[in-house]
Amino acid sequence: MKRCGITFETLADFHDGRADAESAARVREHVDAGCTQCRETLAWIERAGGTMRDAARHPVPERLLDRMHAVYAERFRQPARRSLMAWLTFDGRATQMPAGARGTPGPAIQLNYSTEEHDVEIWEEPTAEGRWYVIGQVLPREGEGTLTPSEVSLTDRDGVTRLVAPAMPEVHLPSVAAGPYTMVFKLADANIVISDLVVGGGE
Repeated sequence: MKRCGITFETLADFHDGRADAESAARVREHVDAGCTQCRETLAWIERAGGTMRDAARHPVPERLLDRMHAVYAERFRQPARRSLMAWLTFDGRATQMPAGARGTPGPAIQLNYSTEEHDVEIWEEPTAEGRWYVIGQVLPREGEGTLTPSEVSLTDRDGVTRLVAPAMPEVHLPSVAAGPYTMVFKLADANIVISDLVVGGGE
């Protein structure tokens, strides 16, 4: 059977009065010429519109709406993001030489943190301006390689947050003032939280 060249959208616009004069005249002439397919489609659009108008006159019970919303939320909800608290496993400040002993602003510091699933390595390097260059990376405890966080935040005790969106596994934060911070690595399925990161030699 040869398909009609009039689209469903064109017929719907004609039926609902949205078609421009030229398009409406073309559809009317086409239907009057005896196109059975378009007549049946227009009849179906009329019946469907009537059904929807009838349905609109009958309000859905609120309890049923609540149930439908609950089903939708359960089916399409985002998985809860876990927060994994990391604990300090190694502090290089305990074994380093006194600051400035080698003719530099101070020695670099290595800190290691862990969760049940990850190891986090932090390096703090002093700068000539008296601040610190902080580098960090997350490694899975099982398997090899590193993980690239989608975002890393560093928040000081006044609540000021510095955000970085790294393009590689190593996270670089230049020119950080010494002091205590909360550092959060945002991974695909979890946030790794270091709540007691001290940048610099401590207080």
